[in-house]
Amino acid sequence: MSITRIQASGAASNAASLGATTSGNLLVFRVGASGDVTGVNDDAGHSWLKAVDAFNSGNSQAIDIWYAIANGGTASNITAANSFGGSFCHAHAAEYNDAGGGTWTLDKTAVSDSGGAVAASFDSGSTATTTQADELLCGVECNISSLAATWTQPATGIYDDTAGGAGRAMSVADEVVVATGAYKAVGSLPSGVSNRMAAIATFKAIAAGGSPPPSEPMIFDY
Repeated sequence: MSITRIQASGAASNAASLGATTSGNLLVFRVGASGDVTGVNDDAGHSWLKAVDAFNSGNSQAIDIWYAIANGGTASNITAANSFGGSFCHAHAAEYNDAGGGTWTLDKTAVSDSGGAVAASFDSGSTATTTQADELLCGVECNISSLAATWTQPATGIYDDTAGGAGRAMSVADEVVVATGAYKAVGSLPSGVSNRMAAIATFKAIAAGGSPPPSEPMIFDY
């Protein structure tokens, strides 16, 4: 299996856009916001599913990963429906292809929230062991700073926005791995900050005839 990122874009808003998609590809939408994300929609009518949804109402901070299977339409204006009423939001969208033509499914997730603790790092905690050797890792972190992140895992930082308002920042990363394991969204920041949230979702492409076990989204509201 060969997984490739086809296109990606991000913005300091609650929406990001992709160009024309290829039917059957995986679309991943990551959000850092000051309010709970209650749904995702776009102009091409994709059916968006929740992989990770964590919202800390005390800190007015949320982190989310949503995904959809591309229908071949132009996925413009991918928008997070929300209860923001707040001061910041970042959004990032990406399209991924499996050269083997497998059917994409969510496998494992992990998410963490540091609360008010101060540190110069972020760590989602580890997922359960993945069920397939070749998988796509999609990570996201947000923090109460204007500091850029350095990613350790997933290894490839693809977006870092430190201008999302209210001194908040969000970055995303991805990586294709070739062995089963327990993976995490982990990295460092230039100096200690509080209110750090990090999340990871792993995705696998199942070959024709396979029957993947069901995966449940990870949801935290507190």
